[in-house]
Amino acid sequence: MRTQRCSLVGLLKGGLCFLLLGANWASGDAWAQSADVCGPKPAVRAALDQLPPQTPALTDWQFHEQQIAVLQALLRQYSDDAFIQRAYINSMSRSDKDKVIAEYKARYERNPDHPQLAYLYGLTLVGRQSPEAIKLFSAALKEDPKFLPPHLELVTIYNSPVFLNKEQSAAHLRAFLDACPASLDGYVPLTRMDDKDL
Repeated sequence: MRTQRCSLVGLLKGGLCFLLLGANWASGDAWAQSADVCGPKPAVRAALDQLPPQTPALTDWQFHEQQIAVLQALLRQYSDDAFIQRAYINSMSRSDKDKVIAEYKARYERNPDHPQLAYLYGLTLVGRQSPEAIKLFSAALKEDPKFLPPHLELVTIYNSPVFLNKEQSAAHLRAFLDACPASLDGYVPLTRMDDKDL
């Protein structure tokens, strides 16, 4: 798998990722993880794909309000889905960062051993309190090693100039890709890494 991944880095940089994945490049047992661990369930993915796009006719505020309205409806429908929650957090962080931090901190404090809550609270802290986010993501992985989204957040943090740690970044990316080779989310960081990092 290591040689396949290293050669995939070069192909990704050349824009051929979709071609490889569409041709079932990975072996059958490499697809071991279920979609709800590696990415949204199909119904959730379809719902997220329907989020309103930014258009020239909308101001940034109008776009934000439309997106929040749709995400709040999705939260009512899929209240426990980490991918819907992540989209909500990312959307809210543009305008109401303090509100979203307080909301997810309260949820986490009510159930600090829940890996998804640690992950979601950590998401709210990235960029403001990244050392605390690292602790939360690490705790989520310790509590449930099969809950994989924290790996990608740690890759992003460890690729940032302030927290640069190529070994940690590569280790977390390998952990995610080994479990979820079909998830395109895992290949995005490869475009920002050197082949030798993996």
